[in-house]
Amino acid sequence: MIITFLIGLVFSIFGIVIKILDHKAKRWHKTIGTISKAQLVEKISKDSDGNQKIKYTVDLAYDYESPGGEQTLVGDNLFPYMGTWGTNSEEKNKILEILKEGTQVKVYYNPHKTSQSCLIVGANYSINYAISFGLAFLGLALVLWIYEKSDNSQWVLDQILVN
Repeated sequence: MIITFLIGLVFSIFGIVIKILDHKAKRWHKTIGTISKAQLVEKISKDSDGNQKIKYTVDLAYDYESPGGEQTLVGDNLFPYMGTWGTNSEEKNKILEILKEGTQVKVYYNPHKTSQSCLIVGANYSINYAISFGLAFLGLALVLWIYEKSDNSQWVLDQILVN
């Protein structure tokens, strides 16, 4: 039960912290950039039983100028702080339809670290998976704790009987 609780706590806190950072990125500075590379990447992995799992991501690169136009920087993140690996290739293909090479895009960059950039802020839905996973483990720990307490019926009877 303790391990289940700790796993739930870690995933919940991780998800919440990343969600807060993702929303803070809305305050980052904006500039115009140009897509220099956009392609679908497929990653095939096998589990111990030999079953294959295919994940996809968009391999992305965009050029944007640093403040004052001193140098051209290259970014590769769609969202800040987390990648975009997933099993839905249709979703990634829709992204590729919009982000073709040569397309001009709005680039958000961290004003304190201009090399940290992304194209979308405050909308990373994959963070919700970590939060949900953590809450599910916390719920399971709660159920296990209640079950552990209810297993001792003598303790319950002692609470209602007057001695």
